[in-house]
Amino acid sequence: MTDQTKSNGKEIVIAKTFDTSRQKVWDAWTKPDQIEQWWGPRGFTTRVDEMNFEPGGKWTYVMLDEEENEYPSEGIFKEISEGKRLVTTDEFGNSDNNDNAAPEGLPTGMVTTVDFNGNGDTTSVNISIMHQSVEDREKHEEMGVVDGFNQQLDKLAEYLD
Repeated sequence: MTDQTKSNGKEIVIAKTFDTSRQKVWDAWTKPDQIEQWWGPRGFTTRVDEMNFEPGGKWTYVMLDEEENEYPSEGIFKEISEGKRLVTTDEFGNSDNNDNAAPEGLPTGMVTTVDFNGNGDTTSVNISIMHQSVEDREKHEEMGVVDGFNQQLDKLAEYLD
């Protein structure tokens, strides 16, 4: 597996190559029972609370740390191109807040695009996280998104093996 990460302006781009078919990577990324096996950085588990997998459909994931603290996030699928591309909004939630609004100071209005490019038994995944401002991108980086996402993708590689 190879990887690459870069930031520019309002965007963070993370790329990984997996030694498996595009269909296997796509299924792991889009099926709730598989998502729960690898999503989140090391030390976290994930529960999929909602997954309406269609354009306009909502998803809600809750990451849990080792002390069972909850870190919800949610979004709306904007584009689904079977086996090739996902585009979704991405918002932090607040498990202590009934309206699930993000805690103050966290980046908002992110759009994540994931492209899946396969060639036989090799699949590259290119993730673009677009922020509303450079400041929001910097906040997201300070939170550890790059390291966390790379850990998550390492967990995905282990799951796919």
